Amino acid sequence: MKNRTIYAWSSDFEEFTGEGILARNFLNKILGTFKGKIKIKSNNSEYILFKNKIKKIKSSNYNNNFINKYLKLFLGIIYLRKYNAKGYKTLYINYLPLWNFLIFLFLPKNTFLGPITGGKHVIKNYTFNSLVRKYIFPFFFKISSSILEKKNINLSFSTKMLRNYLPNKVIKKSFFEFNLICFEPKKREKKYIDFIFYYRTHSNKSNHYLFNLINKLAGEKKKIFVVGDKFPNKNVKNLGNIKRELLLTYLSRTKFSLNSGENFYSLFALDCISNHVTLFIDKKSFIKKNYFKNCNIHLIDFNNFSQSYKIIIKKLNNQKIFLNNFNSINKRKKYLTNNLKNLFDFK
Repeated sequence: MKNRTIYAWSSDFEEFTGEGILARNFLNKILGTFKGKIKIKSNNSEYILFKNKIKKIKSSNYNNNFINKYLKLFLGIIYLRKYNAKGYKTLYINYLPLWNFLIFLFLPKNTFLGPITGGKHVIKNYTFNSLVRKYIFPFFFKISSSILEKKNINLSFSTKMLRNYLPNKVIKKSFFEFNLICFEPKKREKKYIDFIFYYRTHSNKSNHYLFNLINKLAGEKKKIFVVGDKFPNKNVKNLGNIKRELLLTYLSRTKFSLNSGENFYSLFALDCISNHVTLFIDKKSFIKKNYFKNCNIHLIDFNNFSQSYKIIIKKLNNQKIFLNNFNSINKRKKYLTNNLKNLFDFK
């Protein structure tokens, strides 16, 4: 029966990327009660979700290149239009940046959307990428917002960072901070790793500060692990692209980390805090009214390396055992999960 099968497109459905982790949490926690099958097609693989179990049925090597990120998604739209026209329910999970208005324009009617991602421009330099983000993206945001306003559908956003670009009509039908449903509190374990860093060669990840910090700490003979792209220092343990479950195991044994991105509620930051890792955050990305009340977070200035490094070393040498209080974030997570479930008429 057609109402027992959903066809979904997810550009990235890997177990070690932020987009993939968010997509998997979306399906498991929002559509986990669906009694039929969800057939998921991605850039390089095909999956079936049935009874809360994800099974890979076809795959090729993962490659996060330009074609996969920005062109193959249109094959995904064609894929969804094909099954939507046949009467099946369709779902576009990711890649869903607000600037890509063509996705929202060409998706078939009645297609359900996963969380919309993206952030505001924060890096002050004059590279081509930075100029596009600063001057072109806001214009694209307005086009996408206009399309979404006319389609009059309920939306979820991974963070609140794009809220100021949205008209009131869209805001009223939207849920924000969807990232929080990925938060899974853990018990505190004995810790022997000084630092774990998430490193990506990306223009918007504060890489200059992070690069200098890792090298400086490695020179001090600190025990440092890096996940993601390979970091060029022989005194650093490169873990590469690892599955989230393995990352959580390492984090449970880690003392400190750094949220290097512009997103205060990044998935990596959530995983750090859930494992009682002391987290350093750039003061410019800090949100005063947040769900990390009574959690072990310290603000530093990415624009003042010497001062922030002194703070990090001081905390490292005088670390106090601190048990985080997760009551506030758990309440928000429950609110988001319950309300988003009600938006989908999948039974």
